[in-house]
Amino acid sequence: MTSSAVPASDDCAATEGPRVTFGVIVLNGEPFTRYCLRAMYPFAHQIIVVEGAVPAAASIASPDGHSTDGTLDSLRAFQAAEDPDSKLLIVRAEDSGHPDGFWPGEKHEQSAAFARRATGNCLWQVDVDEFYHSGDMRTVLRVLHEDPKLATVSFRQIPFWGGFDYINDGWYLRRDARIIHRVFRWGPGYRYVTHRPPTVHDLAGRDLRSLKRLDGDTLARRGIYMHHYSLVFPKQVREKCAYYQHADWTARTRAAEWAEHGYMRLTNPFRVHNVYNHPSWLERFRGRHPEQIEALRRDIAEGRLRTELRPTDDVEQLLRSPLYRIACFGVKLLDPVHRWLLRGGKGLRTPADLLRRGVLKGGRLFTMTAAEVLQRLRHLLAKYHSRLRLKLNDWFVKHLSVDIVTASRVHKVPGLERIGSEYGGWIIPTSLIGGGSICYCVGVGEDISFDLAIISRFDCQVYAFDPTPRARQYVEQHAGDERNLHFSEIGLWEYDGVVRFYAPANPAHVSHSIVNLQRTDTFFEAPCKRLSTVLKENGHRCIDLLKLDIEGAEYRVVDSIIEDELDVGIICVEYDEAWNKLDEAYVGRIRKSVSRLRKHGYSMVAVDQRCDYTFVKNSLLRASDGNGNRNEAGEA
Repeated sequence: MTSSAVPASDDCAATEGPRVTFGVIVLNGEPFTRYCLRAMYPFAHQIIVVEGAVPAAASIASPDGHSTDGTLDSLRAFQAAEDPDSKLLIVRAEDSGHPDGFWPGEKHEQSAAFARRATGNCLWQVDVDEFYHSGDMRTVLRVLHEDPKLATVSFRQIPFWGGFDYINDGWYLRRDARIIHRVFRWGPGYRYVTHRPPTVHDLAGRDLRSLKRLDGDTLARRGIYMHHYSLVFPKQVREKCAYYQHADWTARTRAAEWAEHGYMRLTNPFRVHNVYNHPSWLERFRGRHPEQIEALRRDIAEGRLRTELRPTDDVEQLLRSPLYRIACFGVKLLDPVHRWLLRGGKGLRTPADLLRRGVLKGGRLFTMTAAEVLQRLRHLLAKYHSRLRLKLNDWFVKHLSVDIVTASRVHKVPGLERIGSEYGGWIIPTSLIGGGSICYCVGVGEDISFDLAIISRFDCQVYAFDPTPRARQYVEQHAGDERNLHFSEIGLWEYDGVVRFYAPANPAHVSHSIVNLQRTDTFFEAPCKRLSTVLKENGHRCIDLLKLDIEGAEYRVVDSIIEDELDVGIICVEYDEAWNKLDEAYVGRIRKSVSRLRKHGYSMVAVDQRCDYTFVKNSLLRASDGNGNRNEAGEA
């Protein structure tokens, strides 16, 4: 079942989503310009690029208000050579009645300029350094197509720093910049009201964000993010900071200084974001880049594209330091504490602010009784307990090879690699999978990136199982021609029979639960089978890999594997109660299940922050010659 190619015309809008007008504001967009346009083009009804500077950006613009790095030339070259459907419209200030070439105001007028010219029924705002995976764009457009009441779509961002292998995170990025509003319904009488934040009103004057929306956290759980390459190239960073330093709305009077010291020299590894009055830090990026970013990287590596790159020796040295990783962990833990302290009122950003507010202005911070302080702390710990536990566990796994959730050792084996998307991927020992491998993936949902990735890499046979109707539709749409993927619309359980599957609390989510993890009343009924039954029906004496993402049913299925003494080489299991606990005894249930696997001859070899565990049969680890392949009859 191979994924179908992305259409190169408006057929995409007709079959997979609305007619999309992409709106882009750009000044000095190189080297991203052509790659950004290529990323949007297959999905576009129209692409409107508003080029030029606002007055605050005069220092990085030409005297007549335009780009100085050839962005206009790149736009026109694309229009001439790569725009067969005449989708691209270039708009300059001169075209909107501003003869000096500068756009008035602070980008609101530029946003309004592309909005006034939009002829689609959906408006998708894109910065030239923002990219998405093509499959993710297709998913968003399909959701918009299927739900006419959906008014807006927002995204969480992955912000890149100093190159393509590093990202930055921080308090500002987890708060004010956590969610980015990007997609809006559009029609006659609609108005683009403000650029910061992006706000659209419908014909009745309603803010579309107050209507039905698809939020960034929901999409992130499905592995869909906006990849923001905002701090990758030195030229790009210096120009952004020169603009920010003169823009009234930013109050960043030391932006140029930060560009040289905070970015180029990395003098303060906890002020790495250009909003430098908040703590921030660097991490390594371990995911996949969008397709056009990969094309840009190839062009740089092969010399077809010349641009200044930031040296990364200092970043590598920093990220290899255990002390830096420990300090980052501590700063992350302080984030919710700081938010709690700030709850006393607006304008509190530093300890000095807190002191002034609490002592000089009679605020509550320093007048609470001991009982009130303890009550606040209990509330804070209850709210963030699971998240902090998993963050702490991640650090212990990486640095001490210990999983504190289950009190188990994590064994290091060769060839461990994360396969699939950030949301749907799994860590597996790739040396134990090959062309003859039989893999069962139970729980498809709307992410088969892992299934397709192991097929593509190993040419193995994958048997996928999920009884939810949306899962079948997703598989047919994204992998309808893949011969190595065999999909069955059944669930896995401890017995053969018809079982109720309860809906998630959020209707936008796809995963249903036999054990009713989210305590809902809506359900559908579907056939389920014991794993031993499925193996007999498929003629398999053993399977090389079993992936279980089955919303709380994993305990019973693991028990059935042990009771039936099934031969399963690798078991990947998500213990969903780490995020949606049925009661306070959930840790005990997870520990008991893991303990049973260990006693049955499995070693834990990988854990990630979502409580996704990978186990390998000890006999396979001892006997493997590095290939670990088995044929369909189940013989090594």
